[in-house]
Amino acid sequence: MNKEILRQSLNAFLKRYYDGSKELYQRMDLPELTQKQFKYLQALDSDSPLTMTDLADQFLLAKPTVTDMVNKFKKAGLIKRTRSKTDQRIYYLNLTPLGQTMANTNTLESEELTKTIQSILTEEEQHLLKKLFDKIGHRS
Repeated sequence: MNKEILRQSLNAFLKRYYDGSKELYQRMDLPELTQKQFKYLQALDSDSPLTMTDLADQFLLAKPTVTDMVNKFKKAGLIKRTRSKTDQRIYYLNLTPLGQTMANTNTLESEELTKTIQSILTEEEQHLLKKLFDKIGHRS
């Protein structure tokens, strides 16, 4: 198969995924995140509570960078800062319910695309697509 034809087909598929994700964000009135911001939220979701120092160390970031990001997340309602009971200088970062939703939007996005695929493809085509995804996904 011609490489360009395959690339165009893949781009059309990815555009459908992206458009569906954007529509999901709009429907849920969620802010759009960069890939890095999404990773920070996922870290807070899986390792919470973290301090700003923990986050800076985990992602090899300068503390002012983390402070700026935390302020943006707080303003967007994605995280809350809680003062340590043992050391008043330390704040723990926890996701709000909205932050938890955002940290897990990749699941929501793939669920939306799966519904679309199931509505378009036959059962047999769905099995073939799964087989192809498995083959691509497990390639070393």
